[in-house]
Amino acid sequence: MNKKNNYTIIEAPVDLNKELEETNRQILAYAEDINRIYHLEYERRRELELNNKKLSAIINNLADGLIVTDRDEIIQTANPKICELFNLTEEHCKGKAFSTLIKSEKLSESLKIAEKEKKPLYNIVTNINIPFERFFSVSITPVIGKNKNVNSIVILFHDITAENRVKQMKEEFITIVSHEIRTPASVIKGYVELLLSELPGPLNKQQKEFLVKVLSDNKLLLDRVTELLEISEVKTAHLEVCSEPIDTVQIIKALVFLKKAECLSKGIEISYKFPLEKIEIYTDKNRLSKVIEHLLGNAISFTPRGGKINISYEKSEDRHIFHIIDTGIGIHKSEIPRIFDKFYQIEEPLCRETGGLGLGLSIVKYTLSVLKGNIYIDSEPGKGSKFSISIPDIKGEPMS
Repeated sequence: MNKKNNYTIIEAPVDLNKELEETNRQILAYAEDINRIYHLEYERRRELELNNKKLSAIINNLADGLIVTDRDEIIQTANPKICELFNLTEEHCKGKAFSTLIKSEKLSESLKIAEKEKKPLYNIVTNINIPFERFFSVSITPVIGKNKNVNSIVILFHDITAENRVKQMKEEFITIVSHEIRTPASVIKGYVELLLSELPGPLNKQQKEFLVKVLSDNKLLLDRVTELLEISEVKTAHLEVCSEPIDTVQIIKALVFLKKAECLSKGIEISYKFPLEKIEIYTDKNRLSKVIEHLLGNAISFTPRGGKINISYEKSEDRHIFHIIDTGIGIHKSEIPRIFDKFYQIEEPLCRETGGLGLGLSIVKYTLSVLKGNIYIDSEPGKGSKFSISIPDIKGEPMS
């Protein structure tokens, strides 16, 4: 301690100076950290803002309509396209229940299913009157949070009205053309059969051969036209079906008798086996007969000479199951999902020889959907196929 001019000067200990220097260093380090954190937060917010702008630009410029709801189906976001499609404003949409703005029971039910199962649903085709009828392919995607609960639901509307109209026009065109072809083809068939009967006059051997060939090709033409008309009919909204008690054993016997001559000509053995003499089912007789006839025709077409076809039946709870089993060429697993597509044909030499339009199984699929039935396939190339159809009993229930 020193005294100078009546002042007392206290010299700080060396250790205290070091502490002050360390404190200053730490303060500077903290300041640098704060500055760095500030800049990081600034960049993060800037990036977040930029991403939000990008997302907003994507949503606002989507060609499809988009709605985002919370878990209670209250609309949180609606893009301009959805407002345009449904003649709404964004302010009018926000905070409103989805079901009050979009009048569709099918979509309301699908929303509940997606939320309950916590899984997306795709390609839900529905029609909505706004005010005129529009068709949409809708996708519903629930957004799952960290707590594994649904936080929000994203609903995307793709307008397929134009595609649906083109498709409808195409089907109408096919129906009209098919009818126009069937009439003269039926007339040709009648005249050829008359000539073959030799009522107008005797025929020599070569003339008979020519007429038999004409009649055979005419039958193929009529069969193709019938398939086109059937696929058009079975897909129309006005398809009428009648539920009634039918004896399926008698139906199978009649179909086997009908196909017997064709099987004999190809050297194919056809048989059936049922546990009862009479099996009564409540369904549409004509539609079920058509389904089994197409499956039998398919089995005959793709079973080589010397093969076998068998029809059997079993009951499983409330379902009636028919099996059509053949020893034909079989189907590759990769092709099974596609064989029900219209005009699809398997790439096999026998298929090309058989010909056809590839509509038989499409008709089966659509008809079974009307009958509330299902179809299953078990097949292996070179060993044959097993087509199983399952239909319910529908007593007194109108089908449409």
